Amino acid sequence: MPDNRLGRLMPQAIAALMTLTLLVAAPVYAQAPSGSNPTAQAVNEQQLLDELQKIEGRVTLPNTAAGLLEQPQGRDYRGFHEGWLPWIGGIAITGILLLLALFYFYRGRIRTLAPESRVRILRFGALERLTHWMTATAFIIL
Repeated sequence: MPDNRLGRLMPQAIAALMTLTLLVAAPVYAQAPSGSNPTAQAVNEQQLLDELQKIEGRVTLPNTAAGLLEQPQGRDYRGFHEGWLPWIGGIAITGILLLLALFYFYRGRIRTLAPESRVRILRFGALERLTHWMTATAFIIL
């Protein structure tokens, strides 16, 4: 008989446990949302940064220069790296590819004196090829 009662009470126990879980995990509505606008404070911070030209913090280190968090030279460096440097790199890579193409069209293919003999010489074994491709794949992924 005790087994039968346990079987009848199991769905009710599960329902009570689920209800308790939902009540505990329900979001808290006790606090009213604050009417503060975070972007309004950001405008004041940007204005402060423009006026001071650097951001300093308070540090407990012996080196007080470590408290300087952001300075104009760092902003100039970041601006160059985000603005001009990608364009300079892209133009340099494109220019080198164009120079290689011009050299190929001017010089042409490298001709051999005799025709190909169709004899293949195995330069690298399976272990060397595996090592090469594993290293190349790791280099590209990392």
